[in-house]
Amino acid sequence: MSEVDQREENPEALVVSWIENNLGPVMRLERQGRWRPAWYVDVAKGEETLSLYVRGDRGKGVKTQPQPLDFEYRVLKLFEEKGLKVPHVYGYIDELPAIVMERVPGVPDLKTLENEVARKLVTSQFVDQMILMHKIDPELMEKAGVPRPEGAENRALAYYRRVEPLYLSTKARPEPIIEFIRRWIDRNSPETPDAVYPIAVDAGQFIFDGDKLTAMLDFEFCALGDYHTDLATLRLRNRLEYVGELNEIYRQYGERSGFVVDPNRLHYHTVIKGVLPPMQMAGNLANPIANMDYYQYMVWNAVWLRIALEAIAEMRGWSPEVLATPVESAGSRSKPLIQALIVGVNDEDGVDEIARYRLFRRARNLQYLSRLDRFQQDMERRYLDDVELLLGRKPENWLQADEWLEHFVATASPESDEQLLRIFWRQLLGQCFVLADKSDPINYEMLTTPLEKLAL
Repeated sequence: MSEVDQREENPEALVVSWIENNLGPVMRLERQGRWRPAWYVDVAKGEETLSLYVRGDRGKGVKTQPQPLDFEYRVLKLFEEKGLKVPHVYGYIDELPAIVMERVPGVPDLKTLENEVARKLVTSQFVDQMILMHKIDPELMEKAGVPRPEGAENRALAYYRRVEPLYLSTKARPEPIIEFIRRWIDRNSPETPDAVYPIAVDAGQFIFDGDKLTAMLDFEFCALGDYHTDLATLRLRNRLEYVGELNEIYRQYGERSGFVVDPNRLHYHTVIKGVLPPMQMAGNLANPIANMDYYQYMVWNAVWLRIALEAIAEMRGWSPEVLATPVESAGSRSKPLIQALIVGVNDEDGVDEIARYRLFRRARNLQYLSRLDRFQQDMERRYLDDVELLLGRKPENWLQADEWLEHFVATASPESDEQLLRIFWRQLLGQCFVLADKSDPINYEMLTTPLEKLAL
């Protein structure tokens, strides 16, 4: 068996081998129930037990980020040296690849913490951690593998400019909303920062235990750029895992860091952060890969694009309308088959965490298909009517509508921005409506909650 076959067929054997050769006998190994390969491992170390977390690579498929997993390994080591609360890193398994790190006690999402005093204490600690990261010497980040942006515009756009070529090389179908937002970003760049700072890009990920922040997490997207990138990302992070009241976070950050929190740059980077994940996911959404949580990708795509459009409307003073509930189709040939598949999945049992996760993933896909089957006809009719009103000709289907809109966006003047935004906004509201499932509360809240307003 080749090394590639071994890695794909039996990754646990590679994890156990590396740990026993470098740390000690493995007492327990359990695959985490999620799309990305990761394991909880207990190791005998003399009289003690080491609790480890092994974080694997994203796997095969369309490349979604400009840096490999070993980059995050080097960044974690640097951040630990500089005093950030990050998991201690024990090593790197080249063959998988995977990072072997300390499993730190704690949970995410401050909504789960009922004590308001403790919640504010954790938020305050998070602000201090973010400031500490932003003040690390950029040269040390360069040594860890982070390229320094050249030129004023690239200082402002940093990671976005590194993702752009990946998106363009993997784009496999018309993406009129992404293309509209990209053109808007190019035409509306704010004042550029006077320097670059270490930024997480996917900021706001931490765990806590009681009133103590125990670890900052996930630095695979780290870059050098404008610290407003991380501040803006918190507006999205609060939709996934509550990090605290944003206006208070920005006030504390400005007072303690000595950095100015610029409202215009904050709103602008909200747009960028909204479009980044859809750019990174576009290739895989057009051409799904093995073990992909397709429903979750669709949720993230719709939510983040909607946030980007909300942020543009916010900057321009436009008020996007609310959704007129789609009309349900009278009948469908597909309905009985979808119902039969749902019943079949509900009858199955998962023997372990990863099996239960896969069953849950299949059930979510089928529930979505059921809702799509009920509402797609009216949603598509509305979309085609909107495109006809703009272009003076009616497309035959949604794909042709996307193609025509993308061509229009490529040469449209800024005077068309509001009309285009409203068309895309209505389309995304419809997508969010179909994706929203009350039995999946985290995603439901993301899909139905408007962008948090700021008072800066």
